[in-house]
Amino acid sequence: MAEIKQLFFIFAFYLFAQLPAIAVWQSTFFPEKVKILLAVALTGLLMILVGEDYRRKLSLNLTDLGLRFPSLAELKKYSVMILGCSAAGLAWFAIYFAIFHILFPSAYAELMKDSVGILSSLAEWQKNSPVTGLFALSASLLLLAAAEEYLFRGVIYNYLLRSMSWQKAMFWSSACFALFHLKLTGIPIYLVGGTLYCWLYRRTGSLFTPVLAHFLYNFGLVMFGEHLVFGT
Repeated sequence: MAEIKQLFFIFAFYLFAQLPAIAVWQSTFFPEKVKILLAVALTGLLMILVGEDYRRKLSLNLTDLGLRFPSLAELKKYSVMILGCSAAGLAWFAIYFAIFHILFPSAYAELMKDSVGILSSLAEWQKNSPVTGLFALSASLLLLAAAEEYLFRGVIYNYLLRSMSWQKAMFWSSACFALFHLKLTGIPIYLVGGTLYCWLYRRTGSLFTPVLAHFLYNFGLVMFGEHLVFGT
């Protein structure tokens, strides 16, 4: 019961932290590129602040969270797992939307029409301005991956480990990761992705490995997503 209560409060603060970014994204005051960068920065930084606030409240140690840079030898050792998690996530993304397209063609068409957001805007920026766009895209995706991994794998997963097995903690932290995105059709995508990142985190003991895998997945999605989504 205590775990559910804490997750509810984290969820509430998570949603509250998204409001400034949503307000910036919906505004017409800022130029398009400034608006993109501000929205990303606010989303990532406020998410990290939510995670850090709850890390302190729950008395979670930074060392226990694996908040350390892996050595070069460790990166070489874990590189196959990092790339494998990213590739598996992209493969599942393609398979899921291929099935979704076949089973629900009208819903799929509506989903594709409404798929305009920060990531698609970053992708468009990168196409029009390869150098500055690639830098903005990479920095944005890295910040968002780091913020989400810190909150969901670092804080929530380790908190749940206090009262349940690692298998259950992995499932429920991944379920939170899926539900917190507030996209019903995307739940299977986020659930599998969260499980992959959590497995990688557990195997390596470093939070930076799932951050890197998450970043590579998002980068691949932005760069090649239109080819992965069943020919669109």
